Amino acid sequence: MAVNETDRLDAGRELLLTGLSRCSACFIEISMPPRKHEGCRRSSHSHQAILKAALTLTQKKGVTMTSIEAIAARAGVGKQTIYRWWPSLGAVIFDAYLEILKKKIGWSETGDLARDLADQLQRVLTLLQDKKFGTPIANLVAEAQRDRVLAATMKEKITLPYRQATLARLRAAQKRGELSASIDLDLFADALFAPVWMRLLLGVADLNAVDPTKHVQQLLSGVRSSG
Repeated sequence: MAVNETDRLDAGRELLLTGLSRCSACFIEISMPPRKHEGCRRSSHSHQAILKAALTLTQKKGVTMTSIEAIAARAGVGKQTIYRWWPSLGAVIFDAYLEILKKKIGWSETGDLARDLADQLQRVLTLLQDKKFGTPIANLVAEAQRDRVLAATMKEKITLPYRQATLARLRAAQKRGELSASIDLDLFADALFAPVWMRLLLGVADLNAVDPTKHVQQLLSGVRSSG
C-alpha cells in the first residue's frame, strides 16, 4: 500500500516528539537534586566520622590538645557541620564516649545485692583505670564545670539515668528487707562511688587500690536491715 506524504510527515512528527520526551525525562532525572534518603546517608556517615575522629584524637593527644578544627579535618567535614549538631567541643567529645560508657558500665542483675554493687563498682573502675578512657572522662568532668551546656548534656544522657538505675536497685533491695528502711538511699549511692571519683579527680589516693568487694561490704555492714 502506498504511503502518502501526509502520513510520512505525521509519522516523522510522532517520532520526533517521542525522542524529545525521552530526552526531557533523562534531563529531569539527571538535574534533580539527591533524594532525601541519600542526604540522610551522607549525614549519618559524617556524624559517625566526626565521633570517630573525636575519639581517636582525644585518645592520642588528650582532650585539652584536641580542637574542633582538628576533628573536622580528620573527619573530612567543615567546622559548620560539627556546630550544626553540637554546641561545643566538649559536647562532641562527650558524645564520642557516650556509647562506650553505656556499654562498659551497664548493670548486672543477679539478685545478690552485694555482688551486683561490687560488680558495678568494678566495671566503673576497669573503665577509668584504662588511660584511653579514664583520662579523657576526667577531663570532660573538669570541662563541665566551665561549660554549662556540656554539664547539662552529661546529666541528661548519663549521670541522671545511671543514678536512677542505681537508686532503683537500692529501693528494690530496701523493699526486700536487705537494707534498713531508715537509710538515705541518695547518700548511699554517693558513698558507693565516692572512692572512684575522689581518687580520679582529686588524686587523694591510688585509684587502683580500691577493692570493690571490700568497699561494698563495709557500706552494707552499716545499712543492713536488722529485721
